Amino acid sequence: RSFREDVGLFPDPENRTFRLVLTRETLEFPYQRIERSGTTTYAAVGTDLRITVLDEERISVSYRDGDQQAGGLYAALEEDVAEVIAGELQRRQNLFDRLRSAGATLTSSSYGVIRLEAGMRFTWKGFERLVPSLIGAKAKGAGRVDFPYHVGKELAGQYDGVITLQFDDGETEVSFLVKNAAGGVQLTSLGRDGFEELDAVRVRISPVVIFFSQSP
Repeated sequence: RSFREDVGLFPDPENRTFRLVLTRETLEFPYQRIERSGTTTYAAVGTDLRITVLDEERISVSYRDGDQQAGGLYAALEEDVAEVIAGELQRRQNLFDRLRSAGATLTSSSYGVIRLEAGMRFTWKGFERLVPSLIGAKAKGAGRVDFPYHVGKELAGQYDGVITLQFDDGETEVSFLVKNAAGGVQLTSLGRDGFEELDAVRVRISPVVIFFSQSP
C-alpha cells in the first residue's frame, strides 16, 4: 500500500550491482553477469538475487535473507515516480472531498456519529458496539481517513469505493466497501481476507452493514 520514490530495485549496470532499497534497510547485490534461468526469470550470478518478469509493468524479486527466502513485487514505471505519487495522493484527496461535500456528519442510530474533518481526519463517537469484533479495544475515537484500496472486478457495479479508517492508536485499521444511497452512505465491513493486493474482491459471509445518514 505504500508507494515511495526511494524504495525499489535499482540496477547499476556500470558497477554490476543491484541495489534493493526497502523501507528499513538497503541491500546490495554485486554480480558477475546476468543469466537467463527460465523463460522469464533472470539470475544475477554471484548473488542469490532472482528477477522474474511477470508482465510489461511488474517484476518479482526473490533473494535469501539469512536462512529465509524473501522477496517482493515491484512495478516498472516509465512515468516520473514523484508525479505518480502526487497523482495518487490527489486521487485519495478527491474521494475524501467528494464524500465530505455530501455531508461531513455521518450518523447511525446504532453505531454512532462520524465527523469528517479537514486534513482527511475523522472523529467517531459511539462505535462501542463494534468493539472488539470489528474495531480493536485500543482504538481511540479519532484518526485518519484514507482510500488506498479499489473495488475489484469481482465486486464492480455493486459498490462505489473502499474507505479505510486508521485510528490514532497506530494499530487499528478498518476498511469498508462504500455504496452511495439516498441521504447517506452504506458501509459494508471488509476482513483481511477480502483483499487481493490493492483490490477488494470478496465480502465476508456475515459482514457488518451500516447505513449512515449524511448532514452538514
